[in-house]
Amino acid sequence: MTEQSQEALKKLQDLWQRKGDGPIVTMDAGPNIHLLYRQEQMDLANQFKKDHLIGNYDVI
Repeated sequence: MTEQSQEALKKLQDLWQRKGDGPIVTMDAGPNIHLLYRQEQMDLANQFKKDHLIGNYDVI
């Protein structure tokens, strides 16, 4: 796991603690983090991407 992966996971943990909700988080064999959101979490997903991911990580 890379330092960037650990940083992203910490941000996701903080999100869960603040909101009491968040994505399901999975990882593959490498440093890649996959986020699975429910349909009703689209606003939360878009805001998290905008605030923490875009420009800092590769977002697919």
